[in-house]
This record gives sequence, C-alpha cells and structure tokens, in this order.
Amino acid sequence: MTILQSVLIAEPVRAAIGTFDGTLKGIPAVDLGAVAIRAALQRSCLRADEIGTVVTGNAIQASSKMNAARQASIHAGLPVHVPAMTVNRVCGSGAQAIVSTAHEIMMGSMDSAIAGHRRWAGDRSSCGDDRLAAETIGN
Repeated sequence: MTILQSVLIAEPVRAAIGTFDGTLKGIPAVDLGAVAIRAALQRSCLRADEIGTVVTGNAIQASSKMNAARQASIHAGLPVHVPAMTVNRVCGSGAQAIVSTAHEIMMGSMDSAIAGHRRWAGDRSSCGDDRLAAETIGN
C-alpha cells in the first residue's frame, strides 16, 4: 500500500486587485504572477530551488502567449529546471491548479510547490472578480 504524504497549504499571497481599465492595465498578468510567487517564497522561507513545480490556473490565455505559469516562475527567479504548468478549467482553474499540485505532493513526486490562479481585467469572463493568488504548498 502506498503511504500518501500530507499536504499543507501555507503562506497565501494575493497580488493587487485592479479594476477594468484601471492603474494596473499596463502591467502584464505574468509580471503580477511573478510578484506573487516571489512573495510566497519569501513568506514560506523556502529557496527557489526547493520548489518542485509551479501550477497556475488561467481561464483565458490568448494574450499571455504560452504557459503563463512558466513565464511567471522564471520572472520570479525560479530556476529554469523547475517545471511549470498552466491549467484551464475556466472558473475552476485555480482550484484545479491546487488539486493537481496537491496530488503530486501526496504521491511523493515533490515536497513543495506553488499553485495559484491568475486573472486580470483584460480577460473578462463570467468567473467573477479579477484576482491573482499564489499559495506555497508543502508537507
């Protein structure tokens, strides 16, 4: 029988909340994601090379090119060998990012990871508010 590792969600971070066509409109969402990732690392006292993966949810990716999680993690200073994945489950994207990361930790693939969700006023959909959040997850 496989023994599953416990998962602890710690050190949540939220980036600034903007409004449609507001003061954050000129800041790419990937850059805001990098700010949240750096802050989560700092609060958690983990080193960037201790992160096993970065997973972020993002419902509308058209304006951020490919794999926004990878872009944000590199901009945040994580080593290029740390894998990153962007998931799209529309309004459930952030929750799926956390679940996917928790599964990897539970199965022993890694000890710590970053998961979160990113939205910005330029990707309006029916999902609700505009937010970006990142959580460090570890056992």
